Amino acid sequence: WLLCLTLPVQATTLEWRRLPIPVYMTVGVERVIHLPQEAAIGLPAALNNPQVFRALSTGGSLYLMALQAFDQQRLQIRLADGQFILLDVAAAVK
Repeated sequence: WLLCLTLPVQATTLEWRRLPIPVYMTVGVERVIHLPQEAAIGLPAALNNPQVFRALSTGGSLYLMALQAFDQQRLQIRLADGQFILLDVAAAVK
């Protein structure tokens, strides 16, 4: 599968190779990840708090925003066909 990670001024296309994909975030800056199909987001307990992290999946895109800094956490992204993509996200203040 191909994924596209976008920032306000940059886009990166990645191929899912069955290894977790690192996603480094800046607090307060939204990251958009385009997927090949609709998906559901599985959050770890540390990020399942709207004061720390916001996540939305719609139309085959993920919209992620860190509201506080946090160490690496693993998101489980379940595609509509049942396959999983793993994202290792971390956020820092810049």
